[in-house]
Amino acid sequence: MADPTQSQGPAAASQQGFTLVEMLAALAILVLAVTTLLSSLGDSVALRRSTDARLQVAQAVDDLVVRVRETGIRRRAGADSDLDLELSVPESFEAAGFPGLTMSVREDKPDPKAAKAGAKDAAVQGFADRPDVMLLRIEATWLDEGEAVSETFWRVVPRQLPLAARIQRFREENPR
Repeated sequence: MADPTQSQGPAAASQQGFTLVEMLAALAILVLAVTTLLSSLGDSVALRRSTDARLQVAQAVDDLVVRVRETGIRRRAGADSDLDLELSVPESFEAAGFPGLTMSVREDKPDPKAAKAGAKDAAVQGFADRPDVMLLRIEATWLDEGEAVSETFWRVVPRQLPLAARIQRFREENPR
């Protein structure tokens, strides 16, 4: 009877299987691939969370702009025209539904001297010849994974009294 441990020619040599070194190399490649995949998945989740936060901040800024247009613009004391307006808003706002988000809003007014001298801030200076609009600069600060993040948003709003104030003034000037 033949000994099964002895090789029986070239066909038996090709059926001996993988060596331990080959198996360890394959396992190392598999572990490296899985680790890379899980790492990129974690980065993707963090990026998604950050993007969602920025979208919520942008929505809160848009809500703030609507609020400013409805109640935060008033005529200056002693103003001669309805274009002589000012912002009358608190220094900072807390956003409802977004804990840790604070926003501040101010009007950026162009400087005629800076416009002639080639100002650094072209966005603001581009509105030097537009008395019918206000350029609002909104600074938003929030926490993202424990770190403070700040971003500046620019919004253009018409330089006009809120609709309710215009209707009230019209009624006062034109009693029935």
